Amino acid sequence: MNDSCGGQCVATAERRLWRVRPRLAVTAAVWVALAAGCSTFKSGGDKTETEHKPGGKLPPLEISPDLYGAPQDRVKPPVATSPKTAPATLQKKPDGAGVLSLSDQFERAWRRVGLALDRMGFPVDDRDRSRGRYLVRFVDPDAAQSRGFFSRLNPFSSAGQPSKEQYRIQLKEAAPGTEVNVLDKDGNEDKSDTANRILTLLYEELK
Repeated sequence: MNDSCGGQCVATAERRLWRVRPRLAVTAAVWVALAAGCSTFKSGGDKTETEHKPGGKLPPLEISPDLYGAPQDRVKPPVATSPKTAPATLQKKPDGAGVLSLSDQFERAWRRVGLALDRMGFPVDDRDRSRGRYLVRFVDPDAAQSRGFFSRLNPFSSAGQPSKEQYRIQLKEAAPGTEVNVLDKDGNEDKSDTANRILTLLYEELK
C-alpha cells in the first residue's frame, strides 16, 4: 500500500479560531493553529499496523491588530514639564527689610502694582514710570473697616486716615522678573513695620 499522506490520511491539519473576551471588556481575537498528524493504516495477513506521521510545520501565531489597541490608547511616556513660577513671592532679609519678587516683566509689573495700590485705597501722591517709583501714603485697612459712625464725624480722628508720612515704592528689573521694595526718604530700604505691612498687602493683591 502507499505510505504517503494522500487519500489514506484519516486526520488532516485543522485550524480553529478562538475568541478571547477578558472580563475587562478587552476583546482580542487570537488565532490558534492546531494540526493533527497524518495516520496511515497497513494491513497484511492477520496483522494490521498503524503508522503515524507528524503533520507539517505549524504556521506562526497570528495576533489581531485589535489586541494592541488604537494608537491613542497606548501608554505614552510622561513628558517632563518645568515647574510653574509663582506670580509673587515675599521674603524678608536678615536685616529686617522686606522684598517682593514678581514674575512679571517691568512694564506689566508696573501696571499691576498701580492697580493694586488703587484697590488698597492708598493715595498716590506721585508716580514716575521712568524711575519705577510710586510715592504713596499708607492707609491701615483694618482701621478703615473698624472706623465707627462717630469717628467719621470727628475730623480730628486719625483712624483709617492716610498717613502723613510718604512711602516710596520702588520697582526695578531683577531676573527673571521684577523686584519691589519700600524705601525711606533717603532712598534706603525701609525696615519699619509699616513698610513691611505695605509689601504684605501688595503680596496679597498680586499673588
